[in-house]
Amino acid sequence: MYATLRGGTVAAMLMVGGGALAQPASAPTKAPAPMAVEKPAKTGNAPVPFTADRIREATKAGRTYRFEVGGPGEGPMTLTMRFVEVGKEKVVLESTMLDAAGKPLAEAKRQDTTWAKLESHAHYPAAATVITPEKVTVPAGTFATKKYAVTTKEPDGSTLVVQAWFADDLPGAPVKYIAEKDGKRVSTMTLLEHTNP
Repeated sequence: MYATLRGGTVAAMLMVGGGALAQPASAPTKAPAPMAVEKPAKTGNAPVPFTADRIREATKAGRTYRFEVGGPGEGPMTLTMRFVEVGKEKVVLESTMLDAAGKPLAEAKRQDTTWAKLESHAHYPAAATVITPEKVTVPAGTFATKKYAVTTKEPDGSTLVVQAWFADDLPGAPVKYIAEKDGKRVSTMTLLEHTNP
């Protein structure tokens, strides 16, 4: 994941859905608690935390996320993502990654994408996903969230568990994200700051 981040390909990180997750490891052991979630984007997927329309409606040009991200053997890094252009269908994102000392790892990168593509990063397989309400505190504040816990089997046979907390009042990226492979943490992301002019 962090090779991708260092390379500047960050639209997937923004919505951190893991739309390319492998097959469900097994059916969830408990049913999701009833709660308000969006309809599934397509058959076989769990309900999305936010539709493309909701993300677009909540986003103005200049909206900025600042995350602390990390992985095994890496010091914490800071990822800043800003919506440079906001259109009806398309959006331009700019990202900057800083190392633990605050030094840029590369030049700022711009990426064109669509609202539908951003939504698609939160397309999780229904059979592998448990959605529960949870209050979570991160440096950016305390949020009422929908926690998505997704357990899948990777092509190499390992088990990937992704947990993503989407704040009810902040349509877009999760405020917290943890991925573990065979019980070992492989990546984290925590919201430090969010602004939306």
